[in-house]
Formats: sequence, C-alpha cells, structure tokens
Amino acid sequence: MRLHDLLFGLACLAAVAHVGWLLNAHLRAQAGIQPLVVDELARADDRLSLDEALRVAPARDAAADLPDVVLIVLGGARADRFPAPGSATAAWAEDAAVFTDVLAPAPYLHASLASLATGLLPGEHGAILSPLGVMRTLPEERTTLAERLQEAGYRTVMLSAARSLAGLGLDQGFDVVVDSQLAPADENLPYAQGDRITALALAALEARGDAPVFLQVVYADAELPWVIRDGYCEAPVEAPEALPPGGMLRTRRDFRQTRARILGRHRMPTPAELDAWSTAYGSELCFLDAQLAQLLTEGAGLDDGDLVLIVGSHGQYLGEHQLLGWGLDVYQEALAVPVLARGPGFAPGQVDTPLSLIDLPGLLLDALGLPGLPAPRLTPPPGTRVAELHGALGPDRQPIYGRRFARSRRAFVNGGRKLLLSSDQRHEAYDLTRDPHEQDPVRGADWVDGLRDEAAAWAQTASGFQGAR
Repeated sequence: MRLHDLLFGLACLAAVAHVGWLLNAHLRAQAGIQPLVVDELARADDRLSLDEALRVAPARDAAADLPDVVLIVLGGARADRFPAPGSATAAWAEDAAVFTDVLAPAPYLHASLASLATGLLPGEHGAILSPLGVMRTLPEERTTLAERLQEAGYRTVMLSAARSLAGLGLDQGFDVVVDSQLAPADENLPYAQGDRITALALAALEARGDAPVFLQVVYADAELPWVIRDGYCEAPVEAPEALPPGGMLRTRRDFRQTRARILGRHRMPTPAELDAWSTAYGSELCFLDAQLAQLLTEGAGLDDGDLVLIVGSHGQYLGEHQLLGWGLDVYQEALAVPVLARGPGFAPGQVDTPLSLIDLPGLLLDALGLPGLPAPRLTPPPGTRVAELHGALGPDRQPIYGRRFARSRRAFVNGGRKLLLSSDQRHEAYDLTRDPHEQDPVRGADWVDGLRDEAAAWAQTASGFQGAR
C-alpha cells in the first residue's frame, strides 16, 4: 500500500471516529448528560468585573490578629445529601466542626440568606416572598454581618451565582459585589455555573491585601433546574430514562408540564421520576464538591489560621410531598441544611446542638471576638426553632397549581416534635423521631394541642412585624 493511500485511510478513520464522538455527545446531551463547557470569554468578563470592583472599593485599615473569613453558601444543599461520604468536602470536614442539626429559617435563598446576614427571622428582617409571590428587599435599617465586619476593618467581598441578591438589598455592607454582572452562559440555566464562581473566588483571594478579607461566595448549582454533569461523580452517571430529553431545564416544555401536574396534585411522581430527579440532583452535588475542592485545597492560599464556613441556605424537594425544587413548603427536605466550620473558634468534631441559621452570625462574630449584631425583637418560643414561608406562588399560577401554595406557613420544631401552622387552618404535626420524612401526621396527642397553642400565640405576637401575615 502506497504511503498516501495509508494516510488517506487513517484520515478517513479519524473522521469517522470524530463523527461518532460528536454523535455520542449529541445523544448524551439529548438524554440529559451535560459535559461542562468552560466559557473562557465569560470568565474573562467575570474577571474584568471583579478587577473593576476591587479597584474602586474603599481601602480598609489592617486589623491586627483577625483571620480571613470565607463564607461559602450552597443554595439548595440538603443536609441528608451533602457532603457525601468519601467526597472532597467530607475529607476537608474531618478537621472541621460539623453541625448535625441546623434548620434554615426559610425554604428559599434570598430570605434565608437575609437571616444569615442579620440573625433575624424572615418575619422581622422583611426580605421575604410576599403573598403575591414577589420578593421584597431587605430594608436598609437592618444591620448585617458584613457591616459588622467592615467596622472591624475587613474588606468585604460578595460573589454570587444568584444574580438578584444585590438588587434585593443583600449587598449591604459589601465593598465589592459581583453578581448581576454574571450573565448565564447557558440560556437553559438561570445562574452562573459553579466553575465561574470558583475562578472568581480564587482571584479574589489572590488579590488580598494587608487588611483581612470577608469573602462570601454563593453557589446556585444545587438549585432546580438540575443537569447531569459528566465526569464529576466517582462512578459514571447514566441518565435515567425518566429524565426528559435535554435534562430538567427550564426551557423544556415537557418537564414544565410534568412538574405542573405533580405540584397541582393531578398525579403522583413515578418511582422512575423520583430516581431520575435524585440522580440529577446528586450529579450537581458532585459538581459542587469538585468546585469546593478547588477553592479549599488548590492554591487558594487558605490556611489553618483562616476561618471557613460551608453553609446550605435551604434544601430542595426531590418529589417528596409532591413537591419539586425550592420553596413551596416548610417540610424538613427544604429546611435541614449542612453547616461546616473550620478555623479559629471552632473545634473539630460533631456538634449535635440544635441550631438555626439565625444563630450563625452570633457564633461567627463570637469566634472572632467582635461585637454581635443587634438583638432581635422577634425571638422563637423557648426551645423551639421557627421557619417561615410568607408566600410562594402568585395568583397567576393558582389556576395551574391550585390554592395549595396561596397560604403562609410556619414550622415550629421543638426537639423531635414539629408543627406546621398554616393560614388556611390546615395544620399538620409530626413526630420527627419516629417519622423523619413527615409521612404520618400525628393527631390527638396532647403535645400537639400544647405546641399549637404556643405557636398560635407566638404567631399572633409576630403578626405586627414587617413581612408577617
């Protein structure tokens, strides 16, 4: 065989192989598998936005003996799914304080993050969903954790994949904010992917000066919609047949229709759908774990003298209670969140003390030896943690989903007992010790009446605060 014939044959084989690879990639994408595409142009724009914000930020006086603080917020991370055993985050947490019983004060990002910033319940800080489903802005008179750290000499930086935070007043106290500048590179996703957030966080840490830095990083990959990221989980992930073509994307009409029918209680999710949603969600958590591995261990310059917290802002429903995604109700799947803290003031080990995210600002400031935030006027009943949902879906969606979501709900958790107090009088009670997934409502027990009376009296007192119904 002549040389040019051999070369021609090899070129044909290479072309066929390339076409086969493209076809396989296309079929995998149609099945919901999404290989990560690194958008270098978007990353360059992100870096320009950060550099400009750093350039115009006010200078801070160096504060002696104060560690850098990195607060990593994972929107949508559930305590029962994150960190996964054997993950990079789980390995990092071996030297961290691991809080095993923490509840979010709201089942969606912006209200929960406002509580994490202020130490206040949603009914007091006011940054909540209105009864019409409109997000309200955090009032300027609320004092935030970032403002307290500014006063101590910290340069404060917020990087957020959720683009609406600054517009909702959650930028209070931050010298540098990069969120609304981060246009999603993928039209199917309403947020900037985690790889871009990680790159920005590494750049912000690299740009540290003499003053200590408070860096708040918000990831949104665990929020619905979920896609299966190729190559991030330890074992290969195959897209389940029940996953709609193209994945669980907001632009997919078939998925929107499926979700609407389930939320509207027109049908139950099938076992195959439950498995598909759990698989897609788990794949996103693998992707997040890979981002944290970069941020925490690869050249970020963090050391044992720095204080790092990883916090879930709220959970996600994966079909439980005929719910899917964020918000919507105050069951444990949306409230139980992971909290890991490593650095000065936090001894490694498991911490079983029941906490709410409203307790974290006080714990962090205490660890730094700094003054706390103003005391709340609206405090939960003794021994009880409260989570609030003041609105969910607006009236325009009620014909689709019914009046199930046209109500306010509060969860009261006291030990293993939980009461859901509802504005439509459809209250529910659960024994979480016996029934952690809230499948079997308790009726007729003495403790139910006692907790309901206490909760109703508290709710009546709370009704005078901004945001409460």
